[in-house]
Amino acid sequence: MLTIFNFLMISMIYIDYKRYKTVFTPFVLISSVYLILIDLNNLIIHDLYGFNLVTATSLMRLLILFILIFIVSFLFSIFYCYIKKSKAYKIEDSISFKTVSIVFIVGFLAYSISLLKDISAYGFGNIKGKESGLLAHLAELTFLFLPLLIKKARGGVNRFLAYLATIIVFVFAFMYGGKYTILLNLLYLIISLNLNKDIKFKKIIKISILFILFGVIVFCVIYGFLPSITNKQAGGLYDNLAFAIRHFFYYLLSPIIANNYTLTHTLDGGTNIPFTVIINCFKALVGDGNYVLSIFEPKFPYAPGANTNVSGLLGETVYCLGGFNALLYLLGLFIVIYIIYSLFMLRGYYKLTISYLFAVLLFSFFANFFTLSGVVLPLGFLFLVESYLQGFRRSKYAKKTSVNYSKLERRR
Repeated sequence: MLTIFNFLMISMIYIDYKRYKTVFTPFVLISSVYLILIDLNNLIIHDLYGFNLVTATSLMRLLILFILIFIVSFLFSIFYCYIKKSKAYKIEDSISFKTVSIVFIVGFLAYSISLLKDISAYGFGNIKGKESGLLAHLAELTFLFLPLLIKKARGGVNRFLAYLATIIVFVFAFMYGGKYTILLNLLYLIISLNLNKDIKFKKIIKISILFILFGVIVFCVIYGFLPSITNKQAGGLYDNLAFAIRHFFYYLLSPIIANNYTLTHTLDGGTNIPFTVIINCFKALVGDGNYVLSIFEPKFPYAPGANTNVSGLLGETVYCLGGFNALLYLLGLFIVIYIIYSLFMLRGYYKLTISYLFAVLLFSFFANFFTLSGVVLPLGFLFLVESYLQGFRRSKYAKKTSVNYSKLERRR
């Protein structure tokens, strides 16, 4: 079954690439990650660490879900071919360096205050995952505006300050120990800075290898160096590093293996969970504090005697909604994603939004991030900001054109 799965997945990825003439498509990104990780687990890590194999039943059901996403992509590619492209809009031209700097500084100050407050309250070695509240949401502005800060920086001093700010922001994230905050926002930054470029396959491989190495480094720092420094744990640095590397593969592959459970135990996860953000926003507006929690019990086996509580976008959706409703949920989700993607490809709109979406899709093997307010709210913020800037630019351009036309008429 693994051979059939590989053949069909590679065929669909190739067709999608040829239709859009780029690897930056929602289907190529999400399906490539699943394909690579399944092969990595079943062909290498299973023998190395004793993790369970992804079963033939899971492969077949995952394949059905990917065929659905591929159909959505293929239909949009037909629509895409019939629409004439316009000159690509550039968000960098619609916002000043001063405005970007002010918003970034607000987020940076919020991040700094939050960090100092949490260190004071919990101690340096115990602040992992403690960021919360308004300051944490404002701190997200630093990551969201980093691409614009780097793009808009001109001259040696400004560019130096932009790169220095980037390093400091990610150091803050390291101190909080948020693995996916670091990796998700780093991916967003890389994608947004390269999305308009014609990147060759060799460069993509190089970037992917460097990103994987960076991921290993993140885990080594969080689970190896920091515990050795802050907690003086028994076993020493070598044991901590060995644990960190194994933990890296646990985080990387356990959600993929967990599909064995979630794809066969349908409707067990709670039908509200896929709609957590919508429901919780409504509850917040009406003052109902009984929020939906999008956290599962750790009961998805990934190795003999070991369980996890995450199973990726596809597995978690089926686990919560059942097969048919999961198909409808994924259909709706990817239609929305492809609408935004088409607007970017045809007009250059929503570059930051689609970059963030691409980063989320690349991490969708791990969990359904669309159930997390810490992901959906930044996405919504980017969408609203870009909608305003694009609308403002169009109205400003239309007004300028109208004025020029009136002057021309008077001259006649």
